[in-house]
Amino acid sequence: MFEIGAKVVYGKTGVCTVEGQCEKELTRNQKKLYYVLKPFGSPNSTIFVPVEANKVFVRPVISKKEAEELIDKIPEIVQFSADIELSKEQYDMMIATHNCEDLVGLASRLYHKRKTALENRKKPGYVDERYMALAEKLLLEELACALNLSCDEVRQYLDKKLNNM
Repeated sequence: MFEIGAKVVYGKTGVCTVEGQCEKELTRNQKKLYYVLKPFGSPNSTIFVPVEANKVFVRPVISKKEAEELIDKIPEIVQFSADIELSKEQYDMMIATHNCEDLVGLASRLYHKRKTALENRKKPGYVDERYMALAEKLLLEELACALNLSCDEVRQYLDKKLNNM
């Protein structure tokens, strides 16, 4: 069970705040308990998630320490992932792990692929661009939450930290 005010990662939506719990009646005389979630990137939206459901992935946001350790590890992850080609199905699997290292690896692969396409005067693929945007969004939101920064501040922090390595 998540506490009210907890920050969680919810599926492909990304970081959400647990605003509370409520009961909803789906069918006659059958009530279920739901979390009320507010997405980080869409504060005017509300998501109701069954407390006992396990169809969509939900986990707590990483800690500040875990975020800093991940950032220190990024050059190693990027170096490992640069030349590996992946399929759309593999993109889906990497997103579905909800693992920050997988998101870094996916985003760096797709960034490298985009850079190569542009250098060859080609247009980056639509699917690649979509997955790169999703991986970046999920990663930046979680790091922003863990480090208590905005997504723009996280970008600046990453640029500064990675350029000094």
